[in-house]
Amino acid sequence: MAAVGSNPLSITPGASTAANYNPPYMILVFPPLMSLVFLKVAQRFNYSNISELQVKKILRFGLPAILISIILVLSNVLSSFHANAYIIGIGLVAASLWPALRFQKIYTKNLDAETATPQILRDITEARKSGLGPEKCIIRACKRKDYRTFNVIANTISNKLEWGIPMNNIFDSLYSEVKNFQVLVSFRILFEIITSGGGNVNTLDSLADTSEKIYDIEKNKREMLKPYIMVGFMLITITGFTTLLTIDSFASVNQQSRPGSEPLSSGYVEQTRSFFDIISMSVIVQAWLAGLFIGKITKGAFSGGFLFSIVLVIITMVSVDMIQLHVINIGAIMKNSTPPNLSMSFKESYRRLYRIF
Repeated sequence: MAAVGSNPLSITPGASTAANYNPPYMILVFPPLMSLVFLKVAQRFNYSNISELQVKKILRFGLPAILISIILVLSNVLSSFHANAYIIGIGLVAASLWPALRFQKIYTKNLDAETATPQILRDITEARKSGLGPEKCIIRACKRKDYRTFNVIANTISNKLEWGIPMNNIFDSLYSEVKNFQVLVSFRILFEIITSGGGNVNTLDSLADTSEKIYDIEKNKREMLKPYIMVGFMLITITGFTTLLTIDSFASVNQQSRPGSEPLSSGYVEQTRSFFDIISMSVIVQAWLAGLFIGKITKGAFSGGFLFSIVLVIITMVSVDMIQLHVINIGAIMKNSTPPNLSMSFKESYRRLYRIF
């Protein structure tokens, strides 16, 4: 659709620039619309222990940047510089910064909590085997300093137990900090065991074994999903780059196929650039939505895809810049690949072939 259905490439060069040119808005809308459909389908594929960020907060930080970029594009303030695609890309990146950083912080904390929970339960079990009291076992296990971002929460549990705060209140504080379901279930069972009389060693040992098995399952699941990140990056990069390169290539083909190589009219060049800008905006929006899709598949939450969206949008903007600056010039390649004239001398033919290779 981008290559064959583009109106600028079907207009005869040198024709009147007064001819009506209607940009193919369907191409601008169709890919993002299909991405939204797949996002809705992916919503039922994978579930996360971490809840999504609140939509209100995402809109509060991201909507101004998107509105500013849309206003700049619709007002054609920078249309003469053909910077609409970059405006949309910068707006999407700015809108994605806060949710990306916020979710990454929450995600890291929950992963560290998931890693630390089996260690804490195992330490409690071993300390209980040595005859230490149940509450002292928890205090001792939570005072370790190798839980990364979970250190603060674990140390808070230890301090509250030393001050005699009830375990239900401690669990409520833990629930407000961590949203990982497996972590919350493990600590809830632990506190219930301690509250009901301390529990024997076998009960605590079974709880520690179960927590370790759940952690191994979740870890293997994340490791198996990591290749999908590279697959998504590869597909979006190749698709965006080749789509834009195809449009630029058709313009070069049209120029090289004309006899005499007359210069293209300014109206034709401007229409071709406008069409390229429209497709560039569509590809950038497509890359942003693809990042959300990758986040949902790999992390279980659309909020986890904002970081991928930022990276994909930047890669797509670099692709647009490379093609606009003709880093890969199809016209030059085609010009140099013209076969030598048979009437030329052998020496001249050899020189031209040498330049080609």
